[in-house]
Amino acid sequence: MLAQRLAERSGIEVVQSVAPGLPHLAPDVVVYRVAQEALTNVARHSGSDLAQLALQTGDGHLLLTVTDHGRGLTPGHPPGTGLRGMRERATLVGATLQVANNPSGTGCTVRLDVPLKDAS
Repeated sequence: MLAQRLAERSGIEVVQSVAPGLPHLAPDVVVYRVAQEALTNVARHSGSDLAQLALQTGDGHLLLTVTDHGRGLTPGHPPGTGLRGMRERATLVGATLQVANNPSGTGCTVRLDVPLKDAS
C-alpha cells in the first residue's frame, strides 16, 4: 500500500483511517495520485515525522485528507509542480482541492473532495 511504502522509504509514520465499504470509483487513479503527491510532499518539505491519511464518504462525496504536523506552507510561496499537478487532476474529475496550513499553526492539510456520480 502507498502509505506503507512511504513509511518504509522515509521513516515517517503514516496513520490511516479508511472508511469501510468505499464505493468503486471511476476517478480512483486521481484519488491515489493526489494521496501519493500529498504524502511525498510531507516527506520532502514538512519536516514532520507523522502524517495522517483519511478516506471517507458522506453526502454524495468521497473525501481524502492528508495532514502533517510540520513546517506548513510558506505564505506567498508559489505552488510547485506537485501542487499544480494535484489541482489539475482534481479538475479533471470535477473535484475540489484545498491545501492550507492547519489552524493549530503547525503543518498543513490537503483535502480532495470528489463528488460521487451516483449521488443524486
